[in-house]
Amino acid sequence: MGDGSAGSGSLLERATTYPYDIPGSCYALACAGVLPLVGIDVSSALGCEVLEDGRVRTLREWATSRDMNVDGLDVPELLLAYGSNASVSGLSRKLADCLQTSLVPVAKATLSDFDVVYSAHLTSYGAVPATLQHSPGSVTTAYVLVTSPAQCGLLRRTEPNYHFAELTEVDMRLELGPRLSTISAVISRHGALTLNGTEVGLAAVETHNRRFPAASQHEVLGAVRDIVAPGADFDHFVLENVRNPELARRRSEELKRTARPFAYESWRVA
Repeated sequence: MGDGSAGSGSLLERATTYPYDIPGSCYALACAGVLPLVGIDVSSALGCEVLEDGRVRTLREWATSRDMNVDGLDVPELLLAYGSNASVSGLSRKLADCLQTSLVPVAKATLSDFDVVYSAHLTSYGAVPATLQHSPGSVTTAYVLVTSPAQCGLLRRTEPNYHFAELTEVDMRLELGPRLSTISAVISRHGALTLNGTEVGLAAVETHNRRFPAASQHEVLGAVRDIVAPGADFDHFVLENVRNPELARRRSEELKRTARPFAYESWRVA
């Protein structure tokens, strides 16, 4: 480890364990933690149902009993989530300002003809993050956030490296809800990372009929290191990217030279 400090250890862990703790089923995230989500209502987050102490309750009932803020949840904005945006820890960080008084349903889904791949940039916390890529015939695991306009706006402000977009003519099937043909999503401004001439899928994301090779975060960081800083110690490389934003930006620019743009036709920047 670069300097052997506890601080370096936590920085390395955050960088190398992306995309973090993504549950294998639907859930609702609130200040009290994670609740199993057992019913989905995309027309109103408050109509979604959670299981608590063996009892099924609507989120309206659950929130009202705790005097929580439900503003905007009756007219939700649906946002496709993948990568850390589908994880408990990622969402908890990004929505920390509102989770004390509100809640977010997270619906598991499958998305046909796409894959979750690595983006051609390094984040401020040292990881190579995710983006979407068109992949005919593939079926990838994704999630839908049923957010209030305020929550959606807060999430958008945490994504400066991504376009906020609308995807149309998609086949998205919610595990506990309807099929969606239109969904809002974030798409990397940097394009998809390529290694050996092809995009690379996130090994942590279950995808059927995957066309691209897959890699873990540790593996892809090692491959990126070999491109932009060959011979560098792995831990030192990761910590440099966190502690020197300008260096990380220059390295991201180098990755963008061989990046592949989002190849789906039916989308627009919102």
